[in-house]
Amino acid sequence: MKYTRQGKFQFTTKDPICAVQLLSMEKFMGTNVVTDIIWENVCSCFLIFDIPTSTPLEELAIEIQDKNDCIVVEIRRFLKQNSTKEVSPVLITILGTTIPEVLKIWFVHQRLQQFIDRPRQCNKCFSFTHPSRICDKSSACYLCGVVHIGPCQQPEKCVNCNGSHNAKSRSCPFYIKEQKILELKCRNHITTGEARRIFQQNTVKYSETVKTMPAVTNLEDTINAKFETPGNK
Repeated sequence: MKYTRQGKFQFTTKDPICAVQLLSMEKFMGTNVVTDIIWENVCSCFLIFDIPTSTPLEELAIEIQDKNDCIVVEIRRFLKQNSTKEVSPVLITILGTTIPEVLKIWFVHQRLQQFIDRPRQCNKCFSFTHPSRICDKSSACYLCGVVHIGPCQQPEKCVNCNGSHNAKSRSCPFYIKEQKILELKCRNHITTGEARRIFQQNTVKYSETVKTMPAVTNLEDTINAKFETPGNK
């Protein structure tokens, strides 16, 4: 059991009976509570393509479960940007942490692609660590990072890394870092918070290793001496 920064208690158990008891809990130490499963830890997400948008998702979910011995937790399509039109890829979430290589759907073997979400940013301050709905900062310009009214007249400056690009740039070191964190999350079936903590710990260990490595000032002399032939001595 641990206490999260969001003010919640997180329980971990391998006992199915204990899990059922926790999920049915309505009071904890005299306080009314609501319980739920952390789906990231017990589910897998993947994409399948070439499914006609006219195919009902309920029908597709039934076909997947009947022919592939798996439980579909969620199934949805993506919408075309700035439109209500649905596009071909279907995002499927199944119970379990193992993704099959193929799915049999209507006598056709469909190949899968693991789904790794893109980094999400707050639309007010452009941080990667919280959503807009809980942000208490004033809305800033994503181009220069300053709070102002009207068209931006300032040079581009990222509010996250102070680089000479806007806050939504995919070349930003912070964006690339978040991509790696989300990949770590998806491949290891852990929460975003756990993935961020592991990533930061590994980064610190790498930095400490680099700092403690002895500097080689006479590298050229060392290489020459190592490959010097006996006849040249």
